[in-house]
Parts: sequence; C-alpha cells; structure tokens
Amino acid sequence: SGRNPEPSGSSADRHGSDLSGKRVQLFSCTLGFSLALWNVARTEQSIITSLKHLPLGTKLQIEGTVTGLPESKQESVTYTIALQTIKKAQERLPVKGKITIRTNYSQARFTHGDTVHIAGKIERIPPPYEKYFRAQGILGSISYAEMVGIGKREGSPLLRLLAQWNTSIALRIRDLVPEPEASLLVGLLLGETGGFQKEILAAFRTAGLTHILAVSGYNITLLLIVISVLVARLHHLLRFFTTLAGVTLFTLFVGASPSAIRAALMG
Repeated sequence: SGRNPEPSGSSADRHGSDLSGKRVQLFSCTLGFSLALWNVARTEQSIITSLKHLPLGTKLQIEGTVTGLPESKQESVTYTIALQTIKKAQERLPVKGKITIRTNYSQARFTHGDTVHIAGKIERIPPPYEKYFRAQGILGSISYAEMVGIGKREGSPLLRLLAQWNTSIALRIRDLVPEPEASLLVGLLLGETGGFQKEILAAFRTAGLTHILAVSGYNITLLLIVISVLVARLHHLLRFFTTLAGVTLFTLFVGASPSAIRAALMG
C-alpha cells in the first residue's frame, strides 16, 4: 500500500507515556487528598485549643478585623470578625479564630479589612449549626453588639475594593428596585439572601429553588459565556489565563463562599 511501517518502539513508548501519566495523576490526587486532610485536622485542633481558653458568656474586650462580606437583613447586619486580641479584665487570652457579630444597623458601616473594637459576651453557636460554622473556623457569636472602628485597615487592598463594590452594588439595586424584586436580583447576581422575608425564603425552599439565590454554576456559566465571546480572537493561552483571572476575581467579588469556589473550580 506504500505506507511506512510503524516503528517498533512507538507502541512501547506510548504505553510508557500513558503509565507515567497515570502515576502523575495518582500522585497528584494522593497529595491533594492528604493536604486537605492535614488542613482540616490542623484547623480543628486550633479551634479546639481556642475554645478551651474562650470564656463563653463573659464580658470581653475584643479587637479584630472584618473579613468577607457582611450579611445584611432588613433589621440587622452580621459581620464575620477575625480575632486579633481578646482581653478578660487585664488578662490577654490566647484565642485564634473567628466570631460573628450581629448589629442593628440597617446598612453596612464596615467593610473587609476594617479593624474594630467590640465589647460583649461570646455565646456558643447552638447545634446543628455549630459544626457548619466550626468548619469555617467560627468559634461563637455576639448578638446586637456595638462595634467601633479604630481607624486601622488590614488585609489585601484588592479584597477590600471588591467588597466595597459588592456592597455598593447591592445598596444601589435596593435603591432602584422595590422589594422583594430587589432581593431576588441581589440574590441572583451576588448570592445574598439576607433581604428576603422568612415567608418568601420558605416559599423558595418549598419550590426547590433556593439554589438560584446562591452563587453557583449558573453564575459561573454566564460569566464564562461572556468572557469566551470577548476573548475569542486571542491566542489560546491568553484566553485561558484571561478566563482564569475573570473567574477568580468574580469568586472573590461575591465573597468566595463554598458554593462559589466549587462552581469556579468546575468552571
């Protein structure tokens, strides 16, 4: 037929290459799984140690940094605070982790990176929510505490800027659109459900539609479609890194919740 015979070593070379690739995949999966288990064990041990030194139900002087996005509701705002120092009287306690603070302000006054001073009693999070919050490193909560900014800013300027944009967009939507449509739009775009009344959230749960109010594969898919159109004429490597940067920034913009991170990785 005129075809050149296949070199005798090519089949063995391909077999060896496939075997090497499988070994690399197995090693990568094993390493990733081991690192995940180590990180979970390390975080859990740190939380257990902190809880032993944390006097629940006692008046404390707390200094910490606002982290993530505030959760706004119609009558309150909840912040997540990364603890820096905790004092009981004049004793400084060796506690590391996070707590949640609920205030009665109608609009968010603080944003990611703001250092605040809080005086209050930390209460244990009741079951079954305790395990969910402990997985995020949250030790307890303070209800309707008074927070005072001390003028310091910590953390990444980029994360702070993204958090400010997120809060500004949410407030702007609520100014322009009436409720409950405003909360629906904020939920679809930003994954925030704090503005809904309990009856409306219950209706979404009954209909099985709560997933559209969280940042998930739906949002990431729309983002990927838009980016793919904008970068269609670029080199494939440039397309890849542009898309990666866009998805990463969007995930940070919406608060990097577990559902958003999972959707971003799959995207």
